[in-house]
Parts: sequence; structure tokens; C-alpha cells
Amino acid sequence: MNHNHPAAKLVGGSRFELTGDAMQPSLIILDHDWWQANQTQIYDWMAEHLSRGIHHHFGSLLNFSHPRERMMFLLRWS
Repeated sequence: MNHNHPAAKLVGGSRFELTGDAMQPSLIILDHDWWQANQTQIYDWMAEHLSRGIHHHFGSLLNFSHPRERMMFLLRWS
């Protein structure tokens, strides 16, 4: 995780690392144990709140359609 990157400090822990850019905002899942323990609730939330539902999740990567979707996700799950 790049602790010197100012945006990385928004994560507030070590569950995710911010990646991507304004055209393709993304997160890398760092805490896989936490993800596995909460995946059902996360997927339910994603299906309800994100434009492509659970199809934002690809392996260890979460891709978002807009920066505001990534921020909504972080506000809920960080």
C-alpha cells in the first residue's frame, strides 16, 4: 500500500488500496479474510447501490463506473 499517496489515507485501514483513475476508479482488496467473512452482505449492498451490482468485483479488484460509487463503497465498507 502506498502510504505516501494522499488518497490512500482515505481508506482508514488496510482493507483496500485505492487504484485506478477518474476514468476507471478501482480498489484492490487487501484483507481477503475480512472480504470472505462479509462477502454476502457486501454483495447484497453492491446489488442495491451500484450500477453494475456485483459485477464490479473481479478477483481482488473492484472496478467502479464513477468516483462517487467508489466513495460510497468506501464510506460503507471501510
